[in-house]
Parts: sequence; C-alpha cells; structure tokens
Amino acid sequence: VGAECGWAGEAYESAPEEEKAFAKFLDRVSLEPSQCVRYCRGGTPLCPSSSGAPRTAEACQHCGGPREFEMQIMSPIMAYVSEAVSWKEEESSGCDVP
Repeated sequence: VGAECGWAGEAYESAPEEEKAFAKFLDRVSLEPSQCVRYCRGGTPLCPSSSGAPRTAEACQHCGGPREFEMQIMSPIMAYVSEAVSWKEEESSGCDVP
C-alpha cells in the first residue's frame, strides 16, 4: 500500500534509530514549541535520542520507595532565563551609584 501511495521510501521510514527518535521528539515538541515545563506525573520524559532514553530511577534514598517521573524542564526555558539575566544586568548597570 505504501509503495502505491508513494510514501514507502520516505527518509523517516528508512532512517537510523537515532534519527527516528529525534524526529518523534521534534514532532511532539513542535505542538508547543515555547513550552518550558512538561508536567505528567507517572508519565515518561521526552528524549531526543534513543541512546539517551531514560532509565528506571533508583529507589528513594530516604524511604526506599519507588520514584516516578513528574516533570521535565524543556530547552525554551534557557531563553527566558537568559533574557531575565540580561534584564537584571541592564537594570543594575543603569544605577547611579558610583
């Protein structure tokens, strides 16, 4: 069926696993590109590569209970942090104190 429709040879279909994982990551992230924090208690983190896929977390060192995924900080937050630092630096450098 795919060959008849002309999409069987798509690069995504024949791409190495790393590229497939990254393409899936980009597809998901593109739904909300400015998202800074993903919250999904008990879910799984988005991983841009298959080799860096999350492993099972060790038990809590305090109570021995299982740990679970709750939130993930996404890369757009870096732009906001950088902007805030720049704003703070500009604010403090404009001070009239010698």
